[in-house]
Amino acid sequence: MPTFESLSEPWANTNTPTASAMLTMLSAFAQLDRAFILARTKGGRERAKANGRRFGRRPKLNEQQIAHAQDLQREGRGMREIGALLGCNASTISRALQVQQQEEENSMTAIMLTRIDGHRNMARFYKLDIQPTLFGEWSLVREWGRIGHAGAVRVETYRTRGVADVAMATNWAKRLKRGYR
Repeated sequence: MPTFESLSEPWANTNTPTASAMLTMLSAFAQLDRAFILARTKGGRERAKANGRRFGRRPKLNEQQIAHAQDLQREGRGMREIGALLGCNASTISRALQVQQQEEENSMTAIMLTRIDGHRNMARFYKLDIQPTLFGEWSLVREWGRIGHAGAVRVETYRTRGVADVAMATNWAKRLKRGYR
C-alpha cells in the first residue's frame, strides 16, 4: 500500500494507522461539507425559481416584441423582414414564435364551478381541466364533490384539443343549468 510522508507536518504521514485514520476522517468531513454546500445551493435555486427568478441568458425579444412579430406574420411578412424591423436574426424570430405557439397549445385550461345545495346545507364543486397527454392527445379531467372533501375524478381522452374544448364546453353548460356558478 503506498504511503504519503510529509517532511514538515508529521500528522499528515500515512505510514502509521493513526495518521491514515486522521486523513480518512478529514476526507469524510470534506465530502460532508461538499454535500451540505450542494444541498444549500439546490435549495436556493428552487426558492429562486418559486419566486419567479429565471436562470440563463436573457431572451432577445420581450413579450410585446413577440406579439408585434405575430401581428407582422399574420400580415404576411417574412421572417427576415420581421427580424430586420425588430433588430434581430430571422431564426430568433422563428424560434420565439414557435415557443409562443407551443405555450399557447400546451397551456392548461381549467374551470372551477361551485354551488350551494340549500336542501342538504352543503357546498359542492365541479372542476373541469384540459391537459396535454404524453402521447400527443388531450385529456379532459372532471372532478366533483363536496367542498372540503376528496371528490370523484373521471378522465376522458380526446385526439385533438378542439374536441376536448367542445367536451369541456358541453360539460360546463350542463353544470350551469344545474345551478353551478
